[in-house]
Amino acid sequence: MLLNSTSLKHCRVALTCTSLALLVGCASPHSKVASEYGKSVRAMIAGQIYDTEAAAFPSQVPPLGQDATKATADINRVYRRSDITKETIKAIASPFTGGS
Repeated sequence: MLLNSTSLKHCRVALTCTSLALLVGCASPHSKVASEYGKSVRAMIAGQIYDTEAAAFPSQVPPLGQDATKATADINRVYRRSDITKETIKAIASPFTGGS
């Protein structure tokens, strides 16, 4: 089925309008919600740093490894226990959470 010139014109106008609407939608400025979300994420990241002094002045020497015996003991003590309760987790985490 061939399109007549009027139908072709309407198709071109519709395609142009759709393309323009998509382009304008992508070019809209960021909303206030997006900027507030960014502040929230940055605050959460900053709150996760345990030693801010060490984070501000990191060592130039990278850690070369971890004590395997201590790592295995930590994993077994905390993560591989079938009898672990919420109270036990709170007690283990209290030095890092301020006791809450």
